[in-house]
This record gives sequence, structure tokens and C-alpha cells, in this order.
Amino acid sequence: MEKTKISVEQTMAYEDAVAYLEDILASFKSKKIVVQRGEEFLAMIPPETVDVELSAKMKKGKAKLSLELSWRDVAAEGETGVKISDSEPEIPSEAIPMDKGPETAVAAPGEKAVEVKPEAPAVVKPEAPAAVKPEGGIKPAK
Repeated sequence: MEKTKISVEQTMAYEDAVAYLEDILASFKSKKIVVQRGEEFLAMIPPETVDVELSAKMKKGKAKLSLELSWRDVAAEGETGVKISDSEPEIPSEAIPMDKGPETAVAAPGEKAVEVKPEAPAVVKPEAPAAVKPEGGIKPAK
């Protein structure tokens, strides 16, 4: 996903700051926050769990209160961009190869190439074989 950012830093009257915070709170409660500046806007939908960071400090007659709310985009969280299957995909002829050493990442036009590095094989310990009792029952091996 493309990074989009709208920042605001300004001095305003206390009553205006309260109204600003109330607008943010009302949007947050409705579960859709739209931040707009001119033609540019961001629409965000917070999930059920959000990270909250609050800091307050006073130093040399100056006070500062910072509140940060953050979360992962739920739609993007489940999408890894990696597909696992037993068949090779058909690569369009206009695909763009991106040489990355022994492995080659390929992306169709307009898509970002992702390099997939092989991982070391997992080590699996076999379970101890079961021993057969003379009576015909099975007991675990020691």
C-alpha cells in the first residue's frame, strides 16, 4: 500500500482545540476517521483493538500532552502477497524480471516485486517407535 500522510501543526484558540478534539472523538466513535486537507484526504477504519500511547510533560513553564492511536489495517493484515500451491503460475510476457542473485523476483507492470528468500529446512524429530507387548498390546518405547 502506498504511504499517505496528512500532518497539521498549528496554534488555535482553546475552544477551537476542544472542537477539533471532539470532531476526532466523534469520528473515532463512528469507526471511520476521514482527515481532509483541500482535495487530499485519508479515510481510516480502526479495528476492535488499537494501540494507545499517551505522554504528558512539563518543562520550564511549557506543557505538552501527546496522544497517539495506531493500528494495523485489518484488510492488509491477512494479505501476505504469498501464494502457496502445487502448480507454477503463468507469467505474463510483459512481466518485469528483477535479478536478485540466485532467486529472481518477477512483477507484472504496476506491481512491486517481492524477493522470497528460501529458509533453512525445518528440523523435525521423529517420535520414538512404539514397542509391542507380548500380549499384543502397544506400549510406548522408552
